[in-house]
Amino acid sequence: MKKTIEAIKSMLSKYNNQIFTAGICMYVFAIIMSDYTIIGNYIPEFLFSCIKYLSVAISILKIAFIDIKTYSIKQRKNVILLTTLVLIISIVSKNRTILQIFLLILGMKDINFKKIARAIFWLELILLSLTVFASVTGIIENRIITRTGETVIRYSLGFKDCKYPAIILWSISILYLYLKKEKKLYEIIILLISNIIMYKVTDSRNELICSVIPIILMPLIVKVNKEKLNKIIYYTSKYSMSILFIMFFIMTLMYGNKAPGSIEINKALSGRLYLTNKAMQNYGVTLFGSHIKWIGLNSVYSGIATKAEMNFVDCSYMKIMFEYGI
Repeated sequence: MKKTIEAIKSMLSKYNNQIFTAGICMYVFAIIMSDYTIIGNYIPEFLFSCIKYLSVAISILKIAFIDIKTYSIKQRKNVILLTTLVLIISIVSKNRTILQIFLLILGMKDINFKKIARAIFWLELILLSLTVFASVTGIIENRIITRTGETVIRYSLGFKDCKYPAIILWSISILYLYLKKEKKLYEIIILLISNIIMYKVTDSRNELICSVIPIILMPLIVKVNKEKLNKIIYYTSKYSMSILFIMFFIMTLMYGNKAPGSIEINKALSGRLYLTNKAMQNYGVTLFGSHIKWIGLNSVYSGIATKAEMNFVDCSYMKIMFEYGI
């Protein structure tokens, strides 16, 4: 047993970056296949769960055998405190995802992030390309979806919802911009055209906006003084999520109180305020979250539920609050 533990320690020390990067890629692969693509409807969830647990196990072994030795006493106390808090939230919400992601993030200590970003870029590009190819050739279903009250035809391209391929393309675009130091004009044009074509096919408006803004701005920002650039990135990454959460929370309250202009904002946001306000009334805001069985478009198109039963909150900031608490 002792020899086995020593062998694991030796292997983790020698191939630290490679093993952890492989574990992260396994987790991303399982998430995309099970939660995003229609293929996930035909493969037992148990298999994807095994892949997720294996990737988390890799992170735990790294933390236990390598990282813990490098922690200061203060860092160890913080890790214990955060782990306890996340464990409580996971138990109350009956959702293991937050615990899994926390352990993966914790295991990223001293890992070359650029290598992880490059691996995820290629993984997402391959999965997106194969899924789209399989859908347009008829191998898997290419759902045709229309928004309520609209006649625009949207295609899911082999995914459970039309926004998912657009989200993955957004991720690919951001990773490319991050990995490529010097962007040539034709590369920017290709990224823009790719996202515009995706918008035309899926009619995913918010995803297009989220893609086009950084594609245009990032090459311009790079020309700014490096010190200023670092400050911009620092403050944006530090406060953007909190600011956007507060904004959406206020907009939801405005919609709930039928404030002037809130109906128009809800329409512009594709009904997101309506569903968020509905969740606010049904689940409220709790300290450690709630166990919520989300019903989205995939359940509707699979015949499991009706549109009237839909409760999925299509806003990550608010969904995190309902599911994991404040």
